[in-house]
Amino acid sequence: MRSTAANQKPFSQRCLLAVLMLLAGLVIGVQNGQAYEHRRDTPSVGGKVQYGALGTEGDWGEIFRWGGGVCINVRQYIARSRAIGLSFELQTFNRLGTVPKSAEGTEPLDADELETQILMVDYYIYMQRKRRRTPYVVISGGFYRPQLMYRFIDAAGNVSEQVSYPGEGFVLRTGLGLEYFLKRNFSIDSTVSGYYFSTPGVSGITLSGQASIGILFYFGR
Repeated sequence: MRSTAANQKPFSQRCLLAVLMLLAGLVIGVQNGQAYEHRRDTPSVGGKVQYGALGTEGDWGEIFRWGGGVCINVRQYIARSRAIGLSFELQTFNRLGTVPKSAEGTEPLDADELETQILMVDYYIYMQRKRRRTPYVVISGGFYRPQLMYRFIDAAGNVSEQVSYPGEGFVLRTGLGLEYFLKRNFSIDSTVSGYYFSTPGVSGITLSGQASIGILFYFGR
């Protein structure tokens, strides 16, 4: 169990969405430029912010919906138009305000927030790699750890959190991305992805859609 001050403001989803829209506008607004192609075995590392929602199917999809997250990923080219990578994502989904809790408020689906810690292996297929603006397809698979977060006010007036762990599951992802190089070793990277989550402890299937945008640094010459 962990506690925070009652008047502490939660992470602002509106600010995250504004950042996503601003960066997306920058990517869309720029023009194609000269080639910024990298050699085979060139590594890169980057970070993103993301925002998305759970689908409406399954127990979790009926309880939780929108939320934000962050992603850290590393990649290495295995060919001029192919790369493999490893990504770690921390994604949250907030409870729908229209869904009532049980009388006890401690059942598995009474949680205020679903948090997922995701580790995936990624495979990238790039198109038009010699252009400054490069689209790509990404296919990923891995494992994730869901956490159910319960919030309540304790006797001292602090907002406390209690966490339960339903059990680990596997995740699959497919996505379409767009990378725009500001410099040869620095790019803006955006992706729209669909996820499939196995759901330990609950019924139904769990799908998710995410939009992410961030930066990527290359270490090659």
